[in-house]
Parts: sequence; structure tokens; C-alpha cells
Amino acid sequence: MIQMSEAKLTIKIENKKPIELIDFTDSFSSLGNQYYKFLSENDDFSVKPETKLYIKEIKTGSIITELSDLVPLVIPFVENSNSVVEFTGFLKKGFDYFLGKTESKPKEFDLKDCNNFNNIIKPIAKDNGSNVVFNGDWNFEQVTVNFNFNSVEANAIQNGILREKEKLKEPEKRKETKVLFYWDSAKYDDKSKSIDRGFIDSIHGSALKVTFEDDTTKSKMLDIEENPFHLAYIVDVEIHEIKNIPCLYKILSLHDSFLK
Repeated sequence: MIQMSEAKLTIKIENKKPIELIDFTDSFSSLGNQYYKFLSENDDFSVKPETKLYIKEIKTGSIITELSDLVPLVIPFVENSNSVVEFTGFLKKGFDYFLGKTESKPKEFDLKDCNNFNNIIKPIAKDNGSNVVFNGDWNFEQVTVNFNFNSVEANAIQNGILREKEKLKEPEKRKETKVLFYWDSAKYDDKSKSIDRGFIDSIHGSALKVTFEDDTTKSKMLDIEENPFHLAYIVDVEIHEIKNIPCLYKILSLHDSFLK
């Protein structure tokens, strides 16, 4: 039999001005998305596709919303564990990290996490003087997680989220020595409309943009009597990656070249 869980997440928004409907719906939609994502990535719980947060009650006063899940759509594998309370604790740790209260992340965030956290806090960040209280409780309030943020902190959280998103865009780097490189296209001078692109088949199947440690190395590979496109080069290279996918080669040094 499916019924409401005893555990609930109560969110009290103490707003100073009316909240835009789209901000309100985005906030709770992102909360639900993050809840399912949290459970799906957590080995302590077994979830079904229909696992979601549901509105249990909306109270008068400020905007007070009680959310819960449905039993038995979430099955805990750890005794005395509850998905709603665990999720509330995860939210607190995530917000504390973005706020700069701790350097410890509750997980390695991806862009979906960042966007969800940003939307959850958005109504508070846009309303000066507002406040939000999160309270997760279970077993007749014997297990409780409680935290709150004001609009200044909500804006600081959004700034922290922006910094995290920039980190996700920063390419990772690794080096390979004496690998085989050949040209796809090359920019001989500033007037050329071509771009420097080349292949290193042992690293990636497609041509990638190429930069150089110095102009001398590029000159050795292009300002030569032979047609550079008929040659293969043995080079040391720095590979820039985004999410483990190569996106750029930085050629550090040239060892040798020969006709293909």
C-alpha cells in the first residue's frame, strides 16, 4: 500500500514581497529533481522511477510547504535511515559549501546539481530582507535537520554556485611525450582565416585546436621547405580536457618529423 511517509521536509519562506510564480515553481521543481538525483546516486536507498517529493500540506502565514515522499517507493538499506531527512542534511551541506562555511562538498557537483541548488534558493535571493527555513524531521521529530538562510546569504550562495560552475568549465590538463601529430589545418599568419587544428590519433579520433608553448616550435613545424601537410611530427603535448574529453592540444616541443 502506498501512503505518505511520516517524515517531512517543511520549507518556510518569509517573503517581503510577492514571489513570481515561475521562481516559486522552478524552486520546488528543482528541489524535486535534486531529491531524485540524490537518491539515485546514493547506495543507501533503492528508488523507483515514480519516486518524487509530494506536497503534503500548505499552511497559512508565510509560505509554508510540507513535502514528503511516498512509502514504499523509497526503500532504505541502512537501519534508522530516512530519505527525506538524509536529503535535508545533504541540502544543508551543499548550501554551506556554496556559502563558504566549509570546504567539504557532500559530493562532486555537476552542472545539474548547481542549477538545482541555484533555483531552490532563487526566490530568497531576489527578495531583499526575506528568509527561508528548511526543517526535515522524522519519527515524531526525534530526528531533525534544521537550517535557514536570509537573502544576503542566498545571494552569496548563488555567487558560490557560479564559481563552482566556472570550475566545471575549466579544462583539466595532462601531458604526453613523443606522440605522433599531423596537421588538419594551419594558420600561417595573422591574415589567414584558417585555424591551427591537428590530429593525435593515439589520444582522440577528431582534429582538435592547437596552441604552442612558444612561436619557435610552431615555426619549426610550418616555416619549412616541405609541405607541412605531408609530414608527421613527433611532439610533446599538453592535452586540455573538459569532463575527460580532449578539447585542445598545446604542443610543448618538437622532436622529429618525417614524410607520412
